[in-house]
Amino acid sequence: MSQCIIQLKKTDNSGEINSDPKTREAASAKPDPPSSQTEEILVIKLAALHEAKLLDDNKRLLIKSIEIKKVDKLLSKMEFGAIAFNSPSNVNISDFFQIQLLLSLSETIEELKQKIVKGGEKSGATIKVSDRMEAHLTGCMFQITAITPEIQAVSKSQKTEWKWEIHPQKKGRHCLHLTLNALLEIDGNSTPKVIKTFERNITVTITKTQTLIIFIKDSWQWLWATILIPTCGWLWKRKKNSTIGVAP
Repeated sequence: MSQCIIQLKKTDNSGEINSDPKTREAASAKPDPPSSQTEEILVIKLAALHEAKLLDDNKRLLIKSIEIKKVDKLLSKMEFGAIAFNSPSNVNISDFFQIQLLLSLSETIEELKQKIVKGGEKSGATIKVSDRMEAHLTGCMFQITAITPEIQAVSKSQKTEWKWEIHPQKKGRHCLHLTLNALLEIDGNSTPKVIKTFERNITVTITKTQTLIIFIKDSWQWLWATILIPTCGWLWKRKKNSTIGVAP
């Protein structure tokens, strides 16, 4: 009695015969996700099509999604650092005062506060830091002059310092805004990303003597036309009349 040997071959899900294990692995392997380099090439190609107005809305959304992903990736790589700065609460309108900002990746907030030499209340915070940072001070009721460059490279071992000189312009309670930006390299362009904004109210005072001086300085034309000229005319006329009265 002869014995028949039947060899069965396994089939894949599609029903086709696939006896080679390597072939089965290759067929079942999932494609690798696109690398960052691939995404950059895709963005360049899509941007060229965008300029040529050959993109539909879906592809434009894809470009925007990839760009946002790149920003998030840059932000996630940023380290944390400590900052400290001073801000006076009261100043006289004739005063010039300075605000000093220190940033460090190796020192604590309290250590930085101790190194602030300018007067006023000292504040601090922990923020994300890039290799290039911008610090910008604004206030519509103040004349502000930057003593140091507002954009600076950040060192890991040395502190980074910013300074401004401020002169108040008007009496009252006014606000100063301190904004810290991280400068991110996106598609070859240095692009600012706001990291933190601080607001400090400063009361500007003025004395009675200063009020009088400012009034005269701002209103001298009105005073000349309404008071000084008529007064001089009256004195000249009176002197003339008295001269005629004593004539022989």
